[in-house]
Amino acid sequence: MTIAQTVPSQNQTWRAWHDFAAMAKAHPGRPALRVDGVRYSYGQLAEMVSGFAGAIRAATSAEQAPVTGFFADRSVQSYVAVLAALRCGHAYVPLNPKFPDSRNRLILERSGASCLIASPRAQGRGKAILTTETDMTTQAGGGGAPALITVADMVPEPLEPAPHDNGYAYVLFTSGSTGTPKGVAIRHSNLEAYLEATFAAVPYSAEDRFSQNFDLTFDLSVHDMFCCWRAGGELVVPSVADLDDPAAYVKREGVTAWFSVPSLAQKIALRGNLDRETLAGLRISLFCGEALPMELAQNWQAATGQGVENWYGPTEATIACTRYVLPAAGAPVSERFGLAPIGQALPGMKTLILREDGSAAPVGDTGELLVSGPQLADGYLADPEKTAAAFVDLPEFGGRYYRTGDRVLADETGAIFFVDRIDNQIKIRGYRVELGEIEAEIRNRVDGCSVVVTPLPLKSATPTALLASVEGWTGDTRAVLEDLKRALPDYMVPTDLRSLGQFPKNASGKIDRGAIGALVTTNPAAAASGQPKRVRKQVIELVQAINPAISRERILEAPDLMEAGLDSLAFTEFTLALEKTFGIALNQMLVARMSEMSIQNLVPLIKRRMENTPMAKRGPKGKAGNSKGGKGRGKGAQDLKKTVHYRARRAVECVDKFPDFVAAAPHPLALFIGSSGMMSGAVAPVIEARAAELGMPVTAANLGTGKLSNAGTTELAEFVRDTLRAAGKPLAFVIYEVELMQMSSLPSGREIEVVKDYLDGGYEVGDLPSLDPNNIWDPATGGTIGLKEGKTLSDPEGVSASEPDWMKKRATEVMETYLGKTEMVPAEADIFLRGVAAMKEICDTVIGFVHPLNAEGIAEARAANPNNRFDPFIRDLETRGGFDILPHTDFVLAAEDYRDKNHVNKARGAASLSRLLAEAGVKALNIKG
Repeated sequence: MTIAQTVPSQNQTWRAWHDFAAMAKAHPGRPALRVDGVRYSYGQLAEMVSGFAGAIRAATSAEQAPVTGFFADRSVQSYVAVLAALRCGHAYVPLNPKFPDSRNRLILERSGASCLIASPRAQGRGKAILTTETDMTTQAGGGGAPALITVADMVPEPLEPAPHDNGYAYVLFTSGSTGTPKGVAIRHSNLEAYLEATFAAVPYSAEDRFSQNFDLTFDLSVHDMFCCWRAGGELVVPSVADLDDPAAYVKREGVTAWFSVPSLAQKIALRGNLDRETLAGLRISLFCGEALPMELAQNWQAATGQGVENWYGPTEATIACTRYVLPAAGAPVSERFGLAPIGQALPGMKTLILREDGSAAPVGDTGELLVSGPQLADGYLADPEKTAAAFVDLPEFGGRYYRTGDRVLADETGAIFFVDRIDNQIKIRGYRVELGEIEAEIRNRVDGCSVVVTPLPLKSATPTALLASVEGWTGDTRAVLEDLKRALPDYMVPTDLRSLGQFPKNASGKIDRGAIGALVTTNPAAAASGQPKRVRKQVIELVQAINPAISRERILEAPDLMEAGLDSLAFTEFTLALEKTFGIALNQMLVARMSEMSIQNLVPLIKRRMENTPMAKRGPKGKAGNSKGGKGRGKGAQDLKKTVHYRARRAVECVDKFPDFVAAAPHPLALFIGSSGMMSGAVAPVIEARAAELGMPVTAANLGTGKLSNAGTTELAEFVRDTLRAAGKPLAFVIYEVELMQMSSLPSGREIEVVKDYLDGGYEVGDLPSLDPNNIWDPATGGTIGLKEGKTLSDPEGVSASEPDWMKKRATEVMETYLGKTEMVPAEADIFLRGVAAMKEICDTVIGFVHPLNAEGIAEARAANPNNRFDPFIRDLETRGGFDILPHTDFVLAAEDYRDKNHVNKARGAASLSRLLAEAGVKALNIKG
């Protein structure tokens, strides 16, 4: 089976596209999509769809398969690509930007895609995939290599009626046991059957604002899009930061229709936001993709005051095929092992539970779940063997069924309960994963030795971690894990890889997976002497109780517990366990700091909290009196190549990737240079959207860094100058942050310079551990920082007495500097102006920027200070640098936009500041013009 093979028309309404087109015609001004902080109406989306549809027709031929691939980033172009593909009679194939190029290239080849749409941010990735020695002409379509389509290729065409045949609507790839992803092609008739069943069950309306919490490579995203556009509602696409604090975005955006995996709801609960005030706007809540704990479902119901449903279904049966409706509060519920049932079949679908002998399982007995009905896919692309094994004809049970591989049981009411997986296929973080695929990748890297991947916790319906074991191999396990990160999505990379001399076997002589799991999760021996033994041992045990895959050695060696293997949800659980175990009180800011601590630093901190010892003498983070030790230049400048702080990786990656980013930029560049304030506050997609609204399309680049010194930032600016000179690319404007704290007389801390050392060949990118996505430079987002999967960055509203003394001291230093009470260092000003001069050599519009402050009346108080050092210092910089510096009072933000005195938060502050920065840049450019 290939995409090129279609079936004759069945005169079915192709409503996935036609619903949207009808809504665009009848209600062009109605909101259809909100993404990157910008709202698009149905009419605006339809115009953009017209442009991409014209580009698809111009770039493809009848000889090629009717398939359009696209990079599924969270951009408006991704959603336009979906609709444009359907408009042209193509199936759409999403490629996940988080996946390695090799995996995306394989998906593109196997789908037979005739073209690949890339947003401005993804153009470089698209070129990399299509420019390869791999023979792209051998794809399923057989019509030659795919064409790359960008915004510049858009050719508007009339929105004529699309065909109504029963071709394929989309193709998604799931994990395959042989190491090769399996393509599942869903026809329009499958999708229409699902939508009809959904609308018969759920009262969506045009007034609803739909959450879009899933990646577009996840089939549950199909529900979000087409349920929304059929109802005439608005699809709200959260940012990565929003997904780290989902309750805030639900309340801010007025979401009414929620659909997510249960773990996202659990994150809300752990943050203490599962309450009526936060979630009262929700009127419809569906969960799918993971087992739903009954307690979580009931708490969610209490918080929203509305119904809660648990949906279930494999990709092969089009999104979901069963549903369970939680009874009203106080009514009896059905549960098993604390989990909600997956319910009963959707209208039109059938379920069947078979025992191993092929007979129907009686009530209360377990068996494999099979599903049947109009939502069933044809099978797997170009894989008749797997299709025959999974899709079976059972005339005695009334038709063709799909074998889910899930072990279930049904009670006397007909409600179905998930028990576990029959094979070793699992779902982790909402993604379905074949453990065999991971094992195959590892086996290729360990000389063919036997490999077993164990999901943890053992026997859990909702595993959170993977642990790999290899038999009889003594190589470098860390190197294997690092290599896996370049071949597999992050959710498929095991937390740890352990070597066993010989795998245990069962009575049949086969590898005993259960025994291996029990063996590798056995608690290690007690900690060695040294640090406070009892506390350290308890902390290690708490970490391992949450993620048993993490070894004691890794906990002791890792620079922080996030790098050791805890994600954000797990780290939140860990901090709650600390409070309960040791009777200590933690606050959000301290938790954020703890997420960057090694266990060697955590244990003394816990001891001090237990003893109520104040921490005032430690000073603000990064401003310790002695810069030696810890994560900075601890061993001296001569060892910089080996000991450079991992946060400096962002600058090094920028140097490595910026030239290609520049080459792929479709518009004049807008550069944002500075320290942590700029790094946190400049969101490239928001800046680009706002600049486009103002009539100035730009390609934005966030070049802010959080670890470079003033001199280090100047080095980076000089590198950027040289790169742009060589490329000959036009610049729109440059906004350069005036980092006052780095030019003050306060202790310089542990900031460093790395750019010249890297350019001189002092070390390679691979030598710097990639611990946090905040500290990488990703061209796909224009350098915009994303929250580490799992790293919780709190956004406190201000300093309170309950917060650590170091933060209060830092806030005082910032305030005094802005009030003009802090002495500034002329030599640092000279270094700063050297960086500004580098930018002025290549751009006529360079403006300075003083980060706004979360305080009122600063400018007035400063003006009343007869010894005010602030204003004269700024005027001197302007005079000597020959450029204007925008005062912090020009950037008016709300108190809830800040996470501390002089940094915006990611929940809303970064987007607000980014729009103001874009407006300032365009205004300055217009004045220059």
